[in-house]
Amino acid sequence: MGIANFSDVSKLIPPDGSLLRELPPELLSKFADLILILKAASILFIIYIIFLIIGGVMRIIERRRIKKIYQKVNEIDEKLDIIIKDKDKKENDNKIDKESEVKVVKKKIKK
Repeated sequence: MGIANFSDVSKLIPPDGSLLRELPPELLSKFADLILILKAASILFIIYIIFLIIGGVMRIIERRRIKKIYQKVNEIDEKLDIIIKDKDKKENDNKIDKESEVKVVKKKIKK
């Protein structure tokens, strides 16, 4: 008893579909149940794929929004750096002006 060739097996199956008519009803009902389960599984798989696609699109939109927010925060940070530098420069200028005024007043007092 060896493994039969595919051509031998194909000769056993009638081409007109009479094999389905010859199967017992219990076996056919089990095939019907199996087909029903496969249909339900395929519907669930399709729904899962749809959710994956929707989730991917939502993630892309979210990443774009986060990127825009990140750019705006960087712009605000750069502007704040400029304002802080200007403020520090003005404070230094004011200190220098006050120091020079104090020196001038001291010179006038000494005279």
